[in-house]
Amino acid sequence: MQNHKLKRMIQTITQTDLLRQLYKETSIDESYELENCIRQDENLKKEYLQLNEVKTALDSLIFSPNDSTIENILNYSRQTRL
Repeated sequence: MQNHKLKRMIQTITQTDLLRQLYKETSIDESYELENCIRQDENLKKEYLQLNEVKTALDSLIFSPNDSTIENILNYSRQTRL
């Protein structure tokens, strides 16, 4: 990832900043500034959209334990009853 310079804030926008924006972990001021920069910089916008696609894919995953794991837990529970 390339670092992108903010014109107004004299700081570098990192991938972490973009992720914080995606997960709504930025202040109102940061969010406003990041949104402006994303609108003005095509490379930054492209990276933001790619990160958003990854976030959407990760959010849609469903995790569940393996059947053998559940069986092991139930067996352990049966063996340790008081």
